[in-house]
Order: sequence, then C-alpha cells, then structure tokens
Amino acid sequence: MVADLAPIFDPRSGSQSRADPTTWTVSQNPVLQLIHYLTDADRGLGLDYDDFIAPNLVALKAQADICDEQVTLADGRTENRYRSSGYYYMTTDPADVIELFHTTCAARGDEPFAVTPEDIVAIRAVIDDLTVRWAKVPVGGRLTLAV
Repeated sequence: MVADLAPIFDPRSGSQSRADPTTWTVSQNPVLQLIHYLTDADRGLGLDYDDFIAPNLVALKAQADICDEQVTLADGRTENRYRSSGYYYMTTDPADVIELFHTTCAARGDEPFAVTPEDIVAIRAVIDDLTVRWAKVPVGGRLTLAV
C-alpha cells in the first residue's frame, strides 16, 4: 500500500509559509485539509487562496482550532475532536470530496462551517473550466495548472 501523505499549509502556524511548501506538515485536521483541497492546483480545485480563503480566514482558523480540541474518550485517553484520514480519487466528484470533510466534522453532531451559495457557484465555475480543459488533453497528455 502506498499513501500520499501530502504536507499542507496551516495558516495558524508562525513557522509555516504559504509560499514555501517545505515548511508545511502533514495534518489530520479536516479544515486544513479542505483549505488545501480547495486551493491546491495539482490535487484539488486550484481556487485562489486570496479570493476564497483569506476573506474567511478568521472563521476557518477558529474551525481548525475546534478540530484540534482534545476530547476525552470513555477509556480516559484523549484525541483531537475531529480527524480526517480518508482518501479520494482524482476522478471523485469535487462535491463528494467536500462532503467528506463536512461529514467528518458533523460526525459528533457539530455543524460544519458554512459554504455560501456564491461559494458553490464559484467552485462549480472552476470545476467546469477544468473539465473543459481536461477534455482537450490527449491520452497520455498532461494538464498543467498555474497557481
């Protein structure tokens, strides 16, 4: 079995730089994973961080903190409130991938952070554009996305 444990940027960390992936770390935090999925051009949707994440960064960081809160289990051990260690295929519908992150946060009865109808429209527009561009790539070809 091969696992692609991609490091991701944590905007709460003073030791990480969004511009320098060598400073990133692997994280099971579903909010950070969702941010990465939404903005990563290679394995995600490639949305612009400054347009889609930065305006919501205070709320997203608060949600990430909730995910990292320690909860006590019945046997006395503790663990992070929410952890995500799933996977998706590059062919998985992006709405289904996003729902995986929401399901992770809703598993204990807490509401996931809100995604507005405008956010969905913007995400679908990017998906539609990528679909058109991908359809033009010949078999064995490559689609390069600029960040």
